[in-house]
Amino acid sequence: MKKRKSDEDEDINEKKRRRNGSEAIKYLLQKCEKEMVLLKKEIEFKVIEGTSGQFGQMIQMMQQQQDRQQQQSQSLQILMAQQNKAFMSLIEKMVSKNE
Repeated sequence: MKKRKSDEDEDINEKKRRRNGSEAIKYLLQKCEKEMVLLKKEIEFKVIEGTSGQFGQMIQMMQQQQDRQQQQSQSLQILMAQQNKAFMSLIEKMVSKNE
């Protein structure tokens, strides 16, 4: 049991060990480099997310435009059908008067 306790004490001592100036600087540099890598990845993710958001908006706008064009096309077809009916009735009236 003492052996286990002494091993634990050694681990604690290694963790609590004081660093000299150059070791502290190396540690801080490594920490900053890791943080910079994480920040770059975060920025890249936000850029990708932003472009996908813009892309989604663009697709939505294109779909809305396509819907409007379809509605206009349907309206035009309805108007043409109404005009054809009106012309046919006008032609029938003209033909019946001439007979």
